[in-house]
Amino acid sequence: MTTTAAVGASQRKDSYQAGRSAIKQALNKLNVQKADLIFLFTSEHYDQAAVLRGVRSMSRSAPIIGCCGGGNLTRKGVLLKSVALMAIKSDQFQITLESGQITSDNIRKVAEQVAEALESQIDTMPSVPHRAVVVLSDSADRKLLDIVAGMTDTLGPICPLVGGGASDHAPARQFFNDQALPRTLVTALLQSPHPIGVGVRHGWNPVGGPLVVSQSEDQFIVKLNGRPAYEVFYEIFASSAPELRRETFFQFTRTHPIGLPQISGEYLIREVVQVRADGGIECVGHIPENAVVRFMQGDRESLLVGAQQAAEDALRALQGHPAAAVLVFDCVSRLPILGDRADEEIAVIQKVFGPETPILGMYSYGEIANPIGVNLAAYHNKTMVVVALPAHS
Repeated sequence: MTTTAAVGASQRKDSYQAGRSAIKQALNKLNVQKADLIFLFTSEHYDQAAVLRGVRSMSRSAPIIGCCGGGNLTRKGVLLKSVALMAIKSDQFQITLESGQITSDNIRKVAEQVAEALESQIDTMPSVPHRAVVVLSDSADRKLLDIVAGMTDTLGPICPLVGGGASDHAPARQFFNDQALPRTLVTALLQSPHPIGVGVRHGWNPVGGPLVVSQSEDQFIVKLNGRPAYEVFYEIFASSAPELRRETFFQFTRTHPIGLPQISGEYLIREVVQVRADGGIECVGHIPENAVVRFMQGDRESLLVGAQQAAEDALRALQGHPAAAVLVFDCVSRLPILGDRADEEIAVIQKVFGPETPILGMYSYGEIANPIGVNLAAYHNKTMVVVALPAHS
């Protein structure tokens, strides 16, 4: 009784050949003709339908889910223009795929319907007590917030969610079996006799004191402690960043997001993107009134520490079982901060799990996972999610 996995990756320019090369590598490493599940990630530079045809030319009828992201991560490092996939062979995992087409006015309903379909397949037998759902969908127009809310309303704490948002720069963004689709929620329910390890960290640290959101409008924080939000922001950082101006606001906030404190002591991160004329600051995601927030800061070193902590948390959650494979959802906004040290994120994960453990990651546009110490999944920004699949014996 085993679970094994292998990763294939190609940077060939021809989309069909890139897909075919990636699946050929993975199947050859596994020494099988058909996998039980394939995770497929591509960058924005490919014809997604042609990539899928290339994969299908050798994958037979193996279940496939995936999406187009901002680049891929493998043991070879960061591959910004690439097709990468993980083929899994297991006689222990129970695997169920579900999908739903979404529009601007039915996002939450579709998420609930997909979650209900998955819930009906959850096995309550003692032999498979552990489970997780991999969730991949559009990130455009902040769809992930509604998707997470709809799925957690249905699944609650019985089934953790992990995953990320696809790029909105490709016409077909999600893969589901034989289709490359736009505006689609694709999911895979994984049920296992052993724990599935999940680690969620970011490496951002608070600066300044706690602040109360005294007025908000959807994703805009209008006032903090009764004052225009930008005034408070500027007051906190003006002495350490005298060059800070409204016109350079986004450049500065790349390394200064907002954190919502959690009961565990960690922070749920929201990216800050712009300031409007009345001093309201826009975040990626709704910030409720009366919420307590902190401004955060970080650098390359702190983000690498966060990556290592996420990997260590995921390994610890395996409860002594070795990892058969590791999936990584790494926010694309971390990439320009890490710059030429981006490969080090993979290096620290590899160090935790060992040099032979297959790793596949994507640069996501928003991340999905349960915050530390919280039973329900949440939408994250500027965060890394590490998912360790157990090797069964």
